[in-house]
Amino acid sequence: MATIDCIPVRLWPQEYLQFKRCTLLPGVRLVEFRGDIRTVIERVTTRNKSFQRVRHDFHPTHAICVKREEYLAALEKRLGAEGRKLPDGTFADLNSISKQVAMCLLLAGPVHFILPGGSYQVDSAKPNALGWSRLFGHSVSSCDRFPIAEVSTKRIENRSLRNWALRLDRYFRSGIWWHDRLGMALEYFWCAICSQHLAMAFVGFMTAMESLLTTQSTEITHNLAERAAILLGPTCECRVERYRQVKNLYRLRSRIVHGKVFAKRGPIHSGSLFVGPKFSNVPRKDLQSVLEVLLSLLRSVFRRPAFLAILQTKKKEDKVDRELDEYFLKQILR
Repeated sequence: MATIDCIPVRLWPQEYLQFKRCTLLPGVRLVEFRGDIRTVIERVTTRNKSFQRVRHDFHPTHAICVKREEYLAALEKRLGAEGRKLPDGTFADLNSISKQVAMCLLLAGPVHFILPGGSYQVDSAKPNALGWSRLFGHSVSSCDRFPIAEVSTKRIENRSLRNWALRLDRYFRSGIWWHDRLGMALEYFWCAICSQHLAMAFVGFMTAMESLLTTQSTEITHNLAERAAILLGPTCECRVERYRQVKNLYRLRSRIVHGKVFAKRGPIHSGSLFVGPKFSNVPRKDLQSVLEVLLSLLRSVFRRPAFLAILQTKKKEDKVDRELDEYFLKQILR
């Protein structure tokens, strides 16, 4: 075992994960927290009382293992195939890599995750030495407050995770930046899923949808609902149902954003819509609905090469908007 950066993560439900280890990209693996890695980490943290655990209440089930040299060599090769070069001084960005792995799990499954925001550096040549570093960005990323597992009961396999890692690669590559509508949607989604404030998370999910689909500043509700229905509805009946579903979700988003949330009399429970100085709550059925719609939209976008090409083109914003308008017009009139 050479030097490996080990990012602990907790994933559940365990029965959704149909693998013990998975190579998502060269140099990036997701493995069960067991064997040599677990032995080294637990031995050193047990002996050295001054060595802090990630979190005293955190018990990882898996680890994201990164071999930096292998990852960067493979990245340089992928960029070379595209006629591009890896910038000098590029390092393996563990924060972006861990986000990429978590996003793959969400799109492939999804599953709950807790990513505490740090990494161990394990070296087989020095079995009693262990490095620890805090990752930048979200120090505690958790989606345990959202009904993730209720959205899907799909089992996650190696092939699915590898496919998603390649699809998302351009957005999370170390040292390389790629910015477009889809990238913005992915970031809004990430920030929402990591939020401890349910009302703001709900708004974030809807903002991610807007980033993908809207081009107009008027009739946003109709525009968003119509385009979501086109991407998600295989039949006329399904499209009508999706249209109404997204329209209702956007109305709820507008109530939250514009301060139209007033508590009804009686106790506040998981089915209540409430925003107050102590906490906020969005009905569980609406959280489940918005998550299912957004995840389905993201998957649909990646399955549509023509639509994806419009989003990922390097053109001015107004030209991309016109191409999106034309795409949806043809979908309506075909």
